[in-house]
Amino acid sequence: MIYFDLESHLGTLYKIEAIFWENGKPKDKFFAVTNADMPDAVRRITGITHEQSLTGTDERETVFAFWNFLQRNHAVAPQKIVVNGKEYHKISCIGYGVSRELQKIFLRFGIRIVFDNEERGDLYEYAKTYCNHLPLKSFRQSVVNRYFSIRENELNSLPLLHTALIREATRPITEEECKTLVSRLTNLSAKDEDLLRSCERIGFDLFRILTISEKQFTDTVSFLFEKTKTRPRAEDDWRRIVANIETRVKASDSAQMMQRFENSLPEQIRAIYPLELSYKILDGEGRIGANLIEIGYRKTKLLVECGLELEPTESGKAIRENVLNSRYDACLVSHCHADHAGLIDKIEKKTKVYIGATAKRILKITEKKKYDKVLTFNGKMNIGGITVTPYLCDHSAMDSYMLHFSANGKSILYTGDFRGHGRKSYSALLSRLPKVDILICERTNPDGVKAWSEAKLQEKFEELMRGIRDIYVLTGTMNVDRIVTIYKASRKTRRLILVDGTQALRLNKIGGSIPHPHSHKEIKVVRLSATYKFSGMQPYTMLVRSSMTDALDKLLETRPDATLIYSMWSGYREKEDIKQLLEIFERRNCPIYTLHTSGHADSDAIQKLIDTVKPKEIKYVHGEV
Repeated sequence: MIYFDLESHLGTLYKIEAIFWENGKPKDKFFAVTNADMPDAVRRITGITHEQSLTGTDERETVFAFWNFLQRNHAVAPQKIVVNGKEYHKISCIGYGVSRELQKIFLRFGIRIVFDNEERGDLYEYAKTYCNHLPLKSFRQSVVNRYFSIRENELNSLPLLHTALIREATRPITEEECKTLVSRLTNLSAKDEDLLRSCERIGFDLFRILTISEKQFTDTVSFLFEKTKTRPRAEDDWRRIVANIETRVKASDSAQMMQRFENSLPEQIRAIYPLELSYKILDGEGRIGANLIEIGYRKTKLLVECGLELEPTESGKAIRENVLNSRYDACLVSHCHADHAGLIDKIEKKTKVYIGATAKRILKITEKKKYDKVLTFNGKMNIGGITVTPYLCDHSAMDSYMLHFSANGKSILYTGDFRGHGRKSYSALLSRLPKVDILICERTNPDGVKAWSEAKLQEKFEELMRGIRDIYVLTGTMNVDRIVTIYKASRKTRRLILVDGTQALRLNKIGGSIPHPHSHKEIKVVRLSATYKFSGMQPYTMLVRSSMTDALDKLLETRPDATLIYSMWSGYREKEDIKQLLEIFERRNCPIYTLHTSGHADSDAIQKLIDTVKPKEIKYVHGEV
């Protein structure tokens, strides 16, 4: 192991020295003073004379000479590691309170380092973290040396101090030392500091208290939590603290210690660090289009869905602000509709987001960069001890999934948005689903509603498409099942299908067997402008959107014999842009028909699901009842 010390000020290196210690003896040494211009005040502190600095080496040469010393003594790992996309050298090197400064100095000369040892390269940090039970007012090296009766000079004392600190950190503490820890943790709560910076130290201190007294552990945790719970991201920090305690409990390899740990956790901590798989409905209960759900198990916290509200509210806005500023191990999105995926780009950057591969492709059609870093489902996966299994289901959005969560013998099935009357086999889906403890199920449609199948809807479209009128269909641009229905009905009635460039782009990007202009000759791409010749064209079916209202108004002046088919959720009729589109057809006395079947499960489909998975508990979301 190499031990080092350095003197610097405002990032400028003045002196560095090191010793390579092996088998209890020094094997190699390094010493260098730089010729950097040193202020008198710093010179008095460091003890470096003016003559020494005049005869010192160039700072860059000193840094690289020390780097060569590390390499010569095999203190630099042969392979780099990648952290947050950047490469770092791992080095075996220990100082006292100067390790971060060494990192900064190396970085100035293009060398990124991390310390490859438990002490993270710094005995000061190690002493503060693992020896907080000692009756010391300060952890300065001179103070710690005196406590351990180490009389060697600063550099030569480091190997001895290293051994003493490890021995001290691993021995059982006394009841008196336990009281010291309790007192210091109590005082810590009064300081206005970020818990995250002290998570490891607090976790280790609490673990040592637990080894002495369950009651003191419970009381101290409760007190600390109550004092700090209103601080920013306090819950996230407490998850890390408790996870640190549990890691040490597991390392003790004692079933009794694990039982003590679980029995001693206060209720308010269990709420954020659940000992069994659990869920929280953050939003979406009692209203449509606002699902936000947390799945938790011990240290792991997953967010399910990350979307906009269909009908914005102040409470919903506040909930989303809190969610977007929280840390999650992952966010799982069931499908690409905006009320489920619309806030993906706003979520905390370190949170990994997962969605279906085709759904990601759909999202990227209009905003590519926004979804570049989104990951895709690839069968069963394990996230922090929670097994997540996606099940492809039918919905008005292509590539939609139910999500199954399991951990330690307990399971939750979240349905997302689904239906049993689409083009995918519902019975085949049900045959794949396991029995679960908890079902979180969408309930958009009221009890008693029986939805048409897409095949039945196609027959209704065919009835309206027979004749010589132009047919305009207002439907979701990504409701692929509906577009297939419209395509098939148009082909049966020998109609040409017209789409604008935006709709064509979206269909072409999905591709495959889905009707799209690149491979289906019956679909024509048109520009709704005066330059495109609609006169003389045979009756057609055109897919339209509210953004096309002005262009459609002009087109209807030349071709007034038209019918509009509204094929969307009825709630969208209240939106101002939809009202304006409907008005241009009403003004010309063009018939408007509603032909739609829900993208959501009816009560029969929900009951079949319940009968299949046999949940012990059912929670409904995405519904007004």
